[in-house]
This record gives sequence, structure tokens and C-alpha cells, in this order.
Amino acid sequence: KYRGEQFVSFRGTEASLWSNWKRILNFIPKRSYGNRKAHRGFIMALEDCQNLLIPLINQSKSVIFTGHSLGGALAILATERFGGTAITYASPQVFFREKVLNKISYIGYRVIGDFVPHLPPTILFLDWSRAKPEFWAAYKSWFINPFGYHRVSTYITVMMEYIDATSNGGKK
Repeated sequence: KYRGEQFVSFRGTEASLWSNWKRILNFIPKRSYGNRKAHRGFIMALEDCQNLLIPLINQSKSVIFTGHSLGGALAILATERFGGTAITYASPQVFFREKVLNKISYIGYRVIGDFVPHLPPTILFLDWSRAKPEFWAAYKSWFINPFGYHRVSTYITVMMEYIDATSNGGKK
């Protein structure tokens, strides 16, 4: 808790855990708690941890869910399920053929060049989306490195640069 707000943070993908990959690759749509079609694996991952969440959420009036990558997807679904607000970093697309503009209290951050926010891909009959609004930021780098852009450390660096620039009137 911080200043009357309760925060719940979801961890992103742990590459060494088969259970994470099993959830990520299971993208066949399933009805979510808000009766929207969403990524089945993400819904299953939230169901895995909801028994831990329910006692915490019931005690709090205001909850902010946050996470990076897979954790961001879980934060979006938890907000849909329990209310509150989601603040995500590099969240993949969660909803299938659903327009959720302003239907979930959400703020998302993405670094230009990060490939994960474009997954699962929207091609042909696959039409994936996420909640809005989203803010895009450019990472200052001499070379293009999409795998490097997805790191939490990159997002922290970009956010700190933004905070420094806005708090000093753009002067370093």
C-alpha cells in the first residue's frame, strides 16, 4: 500500500518456466470475466493466482494492477475482473475481436521497436487488441535491438528519462 492505494504487481514471463510458455502459446480465445473474448492462456494464468488475490482485493477499495509483458496482460485482466486501474509496460494484446476503448481503466506504456506489444499478431482473420490509451516512447540507441527493447531495464531507463525531461522543463 502507498498513500491509500493498494498495488498488485504481476511478474512478466520467466523464460525458464514451462508453465509460462504453456500459457503464452495458448492463445485460442476464451470468454473473460467481463464476457469479452480474450487470450485463453492469460485468463488461465490469472485464474492460477486469483485465490491469492481475492482476500487482498476484498479488503481494499482502490487497487492499481501493474506488470511488464505477461504481467501487463494479467494486470489488464485483473482490472477487468476486480475493478481498479491497470498500468502496464510492454503488454501483449489481450482481447480477440473486442473493442475495449475506455471500457477498462488502463494506461499502457510501450517502447518503439519492442516486438512483444504486437503479439499475438493481427493478421488475416486474427484481430487482437488491447485497452487504450497507450503512450509510446523512443529508446535512445545507436542500433535497432528489438530483443533488448523488451527488457524491464529499458522501460525503467525510458521512464526515468521522461521524468527528468518533464520535471526540468526539458533541460538536463
